[in-house]
Amino acid sequence: PPALVTNWQRTARDFQVENHFQFITNGSLHRVLNEENYDYHNADQYDLVVVDESHKFRNDYTGMYLELQEICKRPRARRADNGDDRKKVLLVSATPLNNSPADIENQLYLFQDRRNSTLKGVRNLQEYFKPIKDKYKKLSAEKKLNIPKLKALFAQLRNDVIEPLVIRRTRKDIENNPEYLADLKEQGIKFPKQREPIAVDYLLDDDLAKLFADTVALVSPFDEDGNKVAGGLEYYRYRAIEHLVKEEDRKQYGSVESISDRLASIMRTLLVKRLESSFCAFRGSLSRLNKAIGNMLTMFDNDRIFVAPDLDVNKLLEEGYSYDEIEQKINEKAGNNREFKAADFDKDFANLLRTEQKKVVALLKRWQSVHHDPKLDEFIHRIKNTFLTKKTNPSGKLVIFTESTETAGDLVACLQEHHYDRVLSVNASNRKSLQQTIRDNFDANLAEDKWADDYDIVITTEVLAEGVNLHRSSVIVNYDVPWNATRLMQRIGRVNRIGTRANEVFVYNFYPSAEGDVQITLVNKALRKLQAFHSAFGEDNKIFSVLEEVGEGKLFGSRIQQEESETEKYLTFLRQFKREHPKRFKEIANLPHKARCGRAADQVPPERRPVYDVDSQATYPMGGASVAYFKADNHPGTFSLVPATGQPVELTFLESARIFEAAQAEKALPLPAQHHQQTLRGLEFFLSEKVQQNIRQTVNKKQLNNTENAALKYLQLMVKEAPTAQKRNALQRFRKAIEAGKFAAQGLPKEVNEFFAAHHPLLPAQIPAVLEKLFTSILDRYALSGDDDDAAPTDDRAPRPIINPTIVLTVSFGAES
Repeated sequence: PPALVTNWQRTARDFQVENHFQFITNGSLHRVLNEENYDYHNADQYDLVVVDESHKFRNDYTGMYLELQEICKRPRARRADNGDDRKKVLLVSATPLNNSPADIENQLYLFQDRRNSTLKGVRNLQEYFKPIKDKYKKLSAEKKLNIPKLKALFAQLRNDVIEPLVIRRTRKDIENNPEYLADLKEQGIKFPKQREPIAVDYLLDDDLAKLFADTVALVSPFDEDGNKVAGGLEYYRYRAIEHLVKEEDRKQYGSVESISDRLASIMRTLLVKRLESSFCAFRGSLSRLNKAIGNMLTMFDNDRIFVAPDLDVNKLLEEGYSYDEIEQKINEKAGNNREFKAADFDKDFANLLRTEQKKVVALLKRWQSVHHDPKLDEFIHRIKNTFLTKKTNPSGKLVIFTESTETAGDLVACLQEHHYDRVLSVNASNRKSLQQTIRDNFDANLAEDKWADDYDIVITTEVLAEGVNLHRSSVIVNYDVPWNATRLMQRIGRVNRIGTRANEVFVYNFYPSAEGDVQITLVNKALRKLQAFHSAFGEDNKIFSVLEEVGEGKLFGSRIQQEESETEKYLTFLRQFKREHPKRFKEIANLPHKARCGRAADQVPPERRPVYDVDSQATYPMGGASVAYFKADNHPGTFSLVPATGQPVELTFLESARIFEAAQAEKALPLPAQHHQQTLRGLEFFLSEKVQQNIRQTVNKKQLNNTENAALKYLQLMVKEAPTAQKRNALQRFRKAIEAGKFAAQGLPKEVNEFFAAHHPLLPAQIPAVLEKLFTSILDRYALSGDDDDAAPTDDRAPRPIINPTIVLTVSFGAES
C-alpha cells in the first residue's frame, strides 16, 4: 500500500539491502507489466515478490489482483541453480482472513495453481476449498452463530493448508520458546498485556432511542435476518439509468441493474456508517443526500438530466479510498457523460424521487431538532476521568479512531472547547504532510532523543490503521467501532507493538444503549439489524458481533493474535531436545526404515485424535488402529491412519504428530496381532489412485468454469492449425496452464476468449495471421516456459505410478481399555 512505502524504504536502508529492492505500490502494478515504462523493471526481472498487507488481494476478479498474479507467475529471467524459473512469492499479513475462507484461497492462488498445487496432500486446492466454503456459507447464514462448528471448520483449514504454508509467530510462540525469550530479555523487549476491549455505553433518552431505531429502519431496510423489508429508502437518486425507457440507452451502460445496485449500496453503507459514527456526520451525509435528490429534480424541471454512473466504486475501494472520499467523488461526478430528457425515463421516476425526498426531509428535520449529543458528552467525561489519567495512560498519549472526517472535526472542536489543544487530526488529505510529525510525537521506535511532545492526542480516520507506529500511546478509543474484526485488529496493532514502554494496552469501544425495557429493546433490535446489514454486505466477520456472548465475541479479535502455532510448539521441542540430547537425537534420526512399535490406545487422549466429522467433532478411535509413514522416490511421503474398520485415510503432519507424541516414560507394548495386515493395507492405500493424484493431479473438465473451457477450445483449434512444432508446444503449454488453474478465469482465459470473439470474422480464412496476433498481443506477454509442461493433465492422460515405495515408520495400538 502507498502509505507503507516509506517504512519499507527505511527498513531496507537500515539493513543495507535497499539496492536489491524496488518498491511498488498496489496501484502501480500495471506499470510493471508495461514494458515501455522504463521506471520499473519488467516482470521477469524480479526473483522475489513480497506482498505486504496481502489480504488486500483477497478478491480474484479485481484488476489489481490479476496484475499481481501475472507478475508473480511469469517466469523469471535468472533461473535458480537447479534451473527453476518460478519466482519466490512471500505474502505478509497479520489478518489474512477477512470475511470467508475464499480470502485465504485467493491469496494462495498468487503463487499456487488452483488445480495443480505444490502442497502435499492437497494438489487440487479448488476442489478442497469448495466444501469448506459451502459449510462456511451455511454456518454464517444461521441466525445464531455456531461458534464451535466455525472454529472446527477453520481448524481443518489451518491443519490442511495454513500450517504447511504459513510461517507464523504469535507472542505466545515467542514467550514459549526459551531461545526467543532469552533474546527478548537481552534486548530489553517486552510485550504489553492487552486487556479485553472495554465497552463505553452512551445513553440515548426515550426520544433519541426512538429516532435511532426509526433511522435504522429507513436508511437500512433489513430485518434481523438480513432480509430486505419495505418502507425504507431505495436511493433512487443513484438508480437513474435503471429507469431509462429505451433499450439502446440502457445498453450503453451495460447491466443497469447491477450498476444501480452498486451505487445505491455504497450510499446506503455510507449512511449506516455515518449513523454509527456521530450525529454530526450523519446529519451531514443526510443533508448531502437531500441536496443530491433536489438537484436531480431540478434537472427534471429543466428537462435536462445529466447522468454519469461510470464511477468504478470497486476500484476506488481496492485502492484504499475511504467512504468519505468515495462520497465526495460520487457527488463531484455530475459530469456530462450524456444528457437526457425527462421523457427518456419512465413516467414514475420523478415521482419516486419526490416521495423519497419527503422521507429524507422529514428525517433530516427530526435530526436537526436534536441539540445535544450524549455520545460526545460521554466522550468528554471519559477524557477527563479515564482516557488520560495516569493510572490508565501513563504516557499521556491517546489515539482516537473514527471512519468519518466530519466526526473527527467535531471531536477536535469539542476537545478544544474543553481546553484540550494539543490535538493532531489526520485524514487522507494531510497524512503525507504530517508523516514526520506523527512519527516524532507517537512512534516509540524512534530514538528517544528525537521524540517530540507537541501533541498528546491524535484523532485519525482509517489512514493510520496500518503501517504506522503509534505506540508511545497505550490507549486506543474506537469512537465508531468497525464491524469488520480485521480492521479492529489493525487499529489495535498501532499501539500493541514491540518497543512500547507500557505494561498494558487499553482499548475502548463506544456503543449506543438506552434506559428502560422498551428503549433497550428498540436499540438492541436496531443493532441486530445493523449487524445483519453488515453481514449481508460482506462487511463483517460475524464472530465479532457486538451482540455475541462475552468470551467468544464482542469484538475480542485480539484473542486470535494470542493463539499458539502448534507446528512451532513441536519444532521448539525438537530443537531443544536436539540441543540437550544430541546423542539420543542422532540415534533416533538414524533409525532404519520399517521401525515399528505397539502402544496402548488410551495413551492418545481424545483431544489429540484426528477429527473425521467437522460438525460433530467426532474423532477416530485409536483402539485397533495403526498409523504409518510411507514415502517413495517420486513422493515426499504420506502419513496414513488405518482404522480397525473402514478405509485408511491420509493425515497431515500435525494430526500425526499429535498421535506420535508420547511421554518419555511410556513403554512400548508388543505389536498387536493386526499390525502386519494393517501396515499392508496402509501401503495399498499409499499406492492407490487417490495418493497417486497427489503426485500428478488429474483434472476433470467439469472442474473448469465456462470461461476456462471456452479458452481451451479456442487454443485447441489453434494447436491443430499451428505451422511449427514450436508454436504447437507453446499452445499446449498455455492449455495446460489453464487446466491447472495457473491464472484466474478473469485473467488469461478471459483475454483469450475476448481475442477470439473480436477476431472470429477472420476465421478460418486467416488462421495464420490470427495465430500470430494471438501470440504477439497475449501469449508472448505471459511468456510461459517449458517448465510449465509439468502442469496438470486432463483426465485422458494417466498419472505416473509411485516409484520404490518404502515403509518408514509404523505404530499400532491395542484395543481401547
